[in-house]
Amino acid sequence: MELDPDGFEEHPGFSPGGSIDQLSKTFAINGQPDGEVDLITDFRVGNASGRDELFIDLTTSDVEALRGYDVLNVESGVYSAGFGKYDVNEGSIDGGTLANADVAFAVFTTAEFSGDSAGWLADLGLANGDVVYLMAGNGDTVDITDDAQLLRVEGTDTNVDTQLLANFENLDLNNFLDDNWNTNYSIA
Repeated sequence: MELDPDGFEEHPGFSPGGSIDQLSKTFAINGQPDGEVDLITDFRVGNASGRDELFIDLTTSDVEALRGYDVLNVESGVYSAGFGKYDVNEGSIDGGTLANADVAFAVFTTAEFSGDSAGWLADLGLANGDVVYLMAGNGDTVDITDDAQLLRVEGTDTNVDTQLLANFENLDLNNFLDDNWNTNYSIA
């Protein structure tokens, strides 16, 4: 569109200025719960230009507590934590798909958290002190199908401890990819 003395003139072949990459956002979430729960709306998933990225802000000791952490896997000062995407209807969590894996960050496309927890969390096989960050649907909002929650889950002697870090609105978990979750951490 351009402005002429009689108003705007439409030019259908033209597109707005700016790059799609400029529209990409990195959402940094505090990995240690402090009572604040972030709200993220319209997170863009997939691997196309303009996709958003999630990053959990962790200290070195937080990274060392991640399930699967091994100092031998630090290359050039960077540790890349394991990422997984799971459909609990296609395979059981305790059947080896996640319970025995070195996955510290996971998205569940068909599971839901309800009341900041879920009975299936006990099947994760977490050792005492192991920490994972999990994203799944929000079971407290049954009428809304495109919302999700991000939880920090830590294994304890007897159970799991969960803390809600973020709520997502308008999120397509089925198309969430490892490109959307930065799991690389600098280790000094």
